[in-house]
Amino acid sequence: MKKLTGFVLLFLLLIVIGLSVAVVNLYQNPRMMNETDTSSLPSSSASVVHEENSGTDASSKNESHSENGQEESEVVSLQCSVQLGVLNIVEGDGFHVSESNGSDYEMYIEDGVYIIKGSATRENHIVVTVPEDFLFQSVELTVTGGALTAQDIHVQTLLTNCDNGTLHFSGLVDGDIQAQHLQGKTILNMEGKESDFNYQLDYSLGHIGIGTQQYAGADGSQSIDNGAGKSMDIDCAMGSVSVLFAE
Repeated sequence: MKKLTGFVLLFLLLIVIGLSVAVVNLYQNPRMMNETDTSSLPSSSASVVHEENSGTDASSKNESHSENGQEESEVVSLQCSVQLGVLNIVEGDGFHVSESNGSDYEMYIEDGVYIIKGSATRENHIVVTVPEDFLFQSVELTVTGGALTAQDIHVQTLLTNCDNGTLHFSGLVDGDIQAQHLQGKTILNMEGKESDFNYQLDYSLGHIGIGTQQYAGADGSQSIDNGAGKSMDIDCAMGSVSVLFAE
């Protein structure tokens, strides 16, 4: 009888030990699973959070910078060109570009130069707005087709290049002017008077008008010294260049 009782107690003890082990395993396994799940997360999860934060920082940075990272506050010069259609430069409340009819153009800032290029793929209609009363170090205008108009621009040095089409500039130039004209029409409406400049004029089959004076002929050249502190160099192959003064 004692042997039977001892056997029963031993059996019950083994059952209790087995249940205890099972309980311990059940308690430990969820923790191990959680640790395993956490440690086995791909490193890309952390990267996603970093990328999202980086994206936020980049967006904030881009709000105050142009497409290539330079701020508009760094702009000192302007360069515009058009190949088809119309490009107008006007004064407004800041630097920006608007277009219509699906115009195709590039706009970027490079080394302090605000650059706008109309493409030759379609008829463009582009309006470039610059800050009112802004003084540019230099302005370069190029027309290879279509028309370009710059209104009331204040600049130190002006360069124009008309291969074909119409180029019309109006404003104040504090320094020198260089105008290259192949064919078409270039018109410069200047503040000031004719005697503010010295002139170097070269023409092949084209026509140059300086105020009330007209110059034309085959392979002609004229040098005019007004004792001025700035100069105007005009080369006209064909077509016409007209320089008009407010005074």
